Amino acid sequence: MSLDKDFDAKMNAHYAAVGELASVWASFEHRIQWAVWNLASLDNLTGACITAQIGNSGRMIDAVIALLRLRGAPEAFIKPLLAFAEKVSRKQRRRNRIVHDPWSFRLPHGEAYCFELSAHREVISAAFPHSTIDVKDFTKEVIALVDEFGALLSAVPLQPLPSKHP
Repeated sequence: MSLDKDFDAKMNAHYAAVGELASVWASFEHRIQWAVWNLASLDNLTGACITAQIGNSGRMIDAVIALLRLRGAPEAFIKPLLAFAEKVSRKQRRRNRIVHDPWSFRLPHGEAYCFELSAHREVISAAFPHSTIDVKDFTKEVIALVDEFGALLSAVPLQPLPSKHP
């Protein structure tokens, strides 16, 4: 295999891994949206009119937590969801770096570098090596979030929604 074909194959595999991560994260967000719709007793289309306006997974989890409290969920079940929301916030920042930052590939071997330009509590402007394996491993972490979220929700005892709101 020529250097160019090998280099192109590495780039294409890396971009495919980044695309897979974006798709898996979108599925995770859809699971959170579904939880909001379900807890609020909304059909999917009506619920989507609301959750489509919430651009951050952490904020959607905040909505889930608020709805759980409204439905009488004991605080002992809310605490793990608060910790989960923090974890998701950290992972979303990492996901955003992988999906939204520009990538470059160094000759001659095609090592992937992510150029981060961000300002979350500090300014960062640098290129970092970030392998395709790292992206794939992170995708597995996101897949695990779906299962963790489902387990946390299924453990919560709920009351019906109040019929009258103050």
